[in-house]
Amino acid sequence: MLVIRCTRELLQHVASPAVDDVSSTTVLGDWFAQEVVVDDRPFILLVSRMSRLPVIMPGTDVTSIPSDFAGALEQVLLRLGIAPEAVSSEVAECRKVAFTAGDSSSVRASGNDFARRMKRYMPEWTQTDPTELSLLLGDVPLKALGFALPREVTQRLLEDD
Repeated sequence: MLVIRCTRELLQHVASPAVDDVSSTTVLGDWFAQEVVVDDRPFILLVSRMSRLPVIMPGTDVTSIPSDFAGALEQVLLRLGIAPEAVSSEVAECRKVAFTAGDSSSVRASGNDFARRMKRYMPEWTQTDPTELSLLLGDVPLKALGFALPREVTQRLLEDD
């Protein structure tokens, strides 16, 4: 099961009631979701608790996360060179989704940093490919990871599993 921890604003749009005391069964742990708008284009930015890997999805429909996130994550993980078996296993765990409120100021700070970078990088691109931008942001060293790259942490976690 995948737990999506939303900002208050996004949580208001969740059709199913938010649940408490749940945790993800995925290797990459819970994911934190926030809305980011760049040049009037809305996105949902999701950040892994365990690796801080960002996954960007177009739009702001939080109710589309259960059907769309697994595919977006799969694209990012495959492009990172993760073994297809590990990708399949992680993505399979993302098919059942529960929503709850965010509970980590550290992950929220990483998400805010990614959001600022999205606003800086995206206007330069004529075509915005969320997978490409996710990969670009995954190469940003983060203090919360001891200045490791989310991409590298994700690769280690999924290779060790």
